[in-house]
Amino acid sequence: MTDMQIARLGILANLLFWPLMFAMAAMRSDYSHLHQAISELGSLGAPWMMVWNVFGFFGPGLLLAGFGWNLVRRLRPGSRWVAGILALAGIGMSFAGVFPANMDDREGWETMLHALGSLTSLLSWAAGVIATAILAHRTRPDIAAASCIAILAALCGFALYGFMPHTPALVQRINFGVFFGWYFVVALLLIVRRHSAPMPNG
Repeated sequence: MTDMQIARLGILANLLFWPLMFAMAAMRSDYSHLHQAISELGSLGAPWMMVWNVFGFFGPGLLLAGFGWNLVRRLRPGSRWVAGILALAGIGMSFAGVFPANMDDREGWETMLHALGSLTSLLSWAAGVIATAILAHRTRPDIAAASCIAILAALCGFALYGFMPHTPALVQRINFGVFFGWYFVVALLLIVRRHSAPMPNG
């Protein structure tokens, strides 16, 4: 894939996720961004649950998986393990869309599988972004810097759960902003540099 093709994957994932999240939340008078998790838009029994799970989780997850795999392969063609780890962040998100949470049974198998997908996505993203920063520090210092900032922002984001215990759903959205924001920023960096400095292949 070219830099532009990779960038399009990251931007499209953002364009699917965020507008759909706000649109679906706006269509529900009982839904609150402050108090309800994003997963509740696609939980079992929720209105239009399939729309969210397909276009909010599954579709963006596949796009992010493709972004992660191809980005790392461009940075370092031989780094299949790192590419696979970063791709797993998107796959985990798609997995969460395949298994919607059951908000009436938070310990049920559906909810556990949904949580597994979410946790896999989070941990893989963190590990993949750190590894990407290491791989890119010489050939693409801009991507390395963006990756370091994203990790620091993620740490601060999770610390907010202790400072904002009454609005965990808002903190979750901040953390999703960091997660998706990294893909968006790196996509922009790929676009900006695609003419002036082609990415080395090793």
